Amino acid sequence: MVSMIETLTEYLIIMKKAYRTWGWWSVLAEYDKSCKIKELVVKPKAKLSWQRHEFRSEVWFVRKGTATIYYSDDKEGAKNVFKVIKVEKQTQRISRYQWHCLSNETDKELSIIEIQFGDDCRESDITRKQFPRGDYLFSD
Repeated sequence: MVSMIETLTEYLIIMKKAYRTWGWWSVLAEYDKSCKIKELVVKPKAKLSWQRHEFRSEVWFVRKGTATIYYSDDKEGAKNVFKVIKVEKQTQRISRYQWHCLSNETDKELSIIEIQFGDDCRESDITRKQFPRGDYLFSD
C-alpha cells in the first residue's frame, strides 16, 4: 500500500524540478504506475550514481548534448563494464536489473528524455553502489 507521504511526494515532483548534485530531473508525463516520462538535465562533467532497477526498464533519448553511458552485463555490476557514447537523437535501452550510469563528460549541458516502463515506475525502485573501477569496454 502506498503511503500518503509517498503519494504527496510523487505529486509534488510532477509539479516541479527535483534538483540533484549532478543537475535536475522533472516528470513530463505519467501513466498509472507502469509508464513515466522524465527529462534529466546533467551538468557538464557530472554523472549519476551506479544503479539498477528491479521493476522497470528505461529508454534514454539524447535530446541535447553528448551522453556517456556505462553499463554492465553481469548481475553484480562489477565485471564487463561497457562504455558507449550517444549523441543527439540517439537512444540507449537499459533493461531491468542492468547496472548503469549516465555521465556528461563534456563542457556542455546534457538533456535526456527518459521513458520508464514496467511493473512499477516509482522513484524508490533504485539500488545504488560504488562505481566499478578499471578498464571499460567500448560498445556500439
